[in-house]
Amino acid sequence: MLQLEEEEEEQEEQEEEQEEQEEDYKNFLDGVQAAMRMLRLTNYRHRSKLIAAAAAAWHLYNKTVFSVYLILFRVTEMLLQDPLAAPASLAISTAVCCCINLKMSWNAKQKLPFLEGKDSDYFQSYSRLETHMNMLRDSVRMEAFRDAIVQNRGLFQDKVVLDVGCGTGILSLFAAEAGASKVIAVECTDIADLAEEIIRDNQKEDVVKVVKGLVEQVELPDGIEKVDIIVSEWMGNALYMEAMINSVLFARDKWLTRGGRILPSTGNLWLMGAYDPHRRTNLNFWCNVEGIDMGCVKKPFSQEPLVECVPIQQLLTDECFIHSTNLAVARNQPVQFQSNFQLKVMRTGIINMLVLYFDVLFPSGKSNKSVTLSTSPHSPWTHWEQTVLHLDEPLYVRIRDRVRGELAMTPTGQDGRGMNFDLHLSFRGERTRVESFKSFCSSS
Repeated sequence: MLQLEEEEEEQEEQEEEQEEQEEDYKNFLDGVQAAMRMLRLTNYRHRSKLIAAAAAAWHLYNKTVFSVYLILFRVTEMLLQDPLAAPASLAISTAVCCCINLKMSWNAKQKLPFLEGKDSDYFQSYSRLETHMNMLRDSVRMEAFRDAIVQNRGLFQDKVVLDVGCGTGILSLFAAEAGASKVIAVECTDIADLAEEIIRDNQKEDVVKVVKGLVEQVELPDGIEKVDIIVSEWMGNALYMEAMINSVLFARDKWLTRGGRILPSTGNLWLMGAYDPHRRTNLNFWCNVEGIDMGCVKKPFSQEPLVECVPIQQLLTDECFIHSTNLAVARNQPVQFQSNFQLKVMRTGIINMLVLYFDVLFPSGKSNKSVTLSTSPHSPWTHWEQTVLHLDEPLYVRIRDRVRGELAMTPTGQDGRGMNFDLHLSFRGERTRVESFKSFCSSS
């Protein structure tokens, strides 16, 4: 009897919580409409200042933001009465960014309940079409995968292929074009619905089957128990961020036939030394932001790995191999390692940052058409760009100097998709002698 009462109380609490969520969402939609109406009245000259506001708003995925944006709306209404009130557009756009991101977050959790929890933010980012557009526009990425698949028809002919994290389904369509008899495209976000439509529009629905769900939770359709090939764009920044490699290894252990292939099959991580001419300016920015002292931000800002495109003119050393993973034999466990490195200085100058990049190798079939995809600063641009670790103390180097150290990488964050970088550095030059340790932390 007591247990029945407890169950009834729990059900009532769940119903009340659901009603609160629905009411919040209704208020939220009203807020979006109000924000859009006010945005039309703002001065668009200040649009360039809104990027920082959008980035800050990105993280407001909780109920507190409802009161935040309501306050912003009220303040903005007053500011709009003053035609010289430039902060009005900033306040409104911040609120709009909050609302739009909340709407996407709310929708994703309602439609994809299996994504709630530690991985929800990561997967929601891949529900956004802009994310996929950036990847599809990366011609280096696209040409590498297309060449590795379509030009290796002998490898794919009459084979069963599994596409892990298929996104829009482009790699699955490449596999179908290369002669695969069956392609299972697994995708856990709402992009899976669009992938199905894309596949139908390209008349490949008889070959490609989309399965919506986490690869760790789904079963293969049509009684298929094993696959001959796994394709996946599993690489993150600095190769291992996002930890998607573990989903590929899970699929390998569960479904890949003995002697089967994984594309790409091997990833290599590399390190170089370089000079950032904007480093001092970027740090000093925090000392005076519209008259506000934000100097306390300098330290955490300097501890964040940055993703940016490094011009070859800024490179001062050769490249040093750091780590490699062969997906055919790697264990399915979080990637963590430490590696010693030695960089040979090729140009006299100042090293104030270390640059990480990767390349991946695709196995070839009978055609022997092997393909390498590189994100090196010396190679054409990719959407991965390079991952930069800034030094607290610059190194004044001359040609033929040696910069030695140790780099350790370990997973971090609740979802394990971020990465900690621990850097030990040793340098003895004519002008400087440095023995230092610094940690960097990046979320997924």
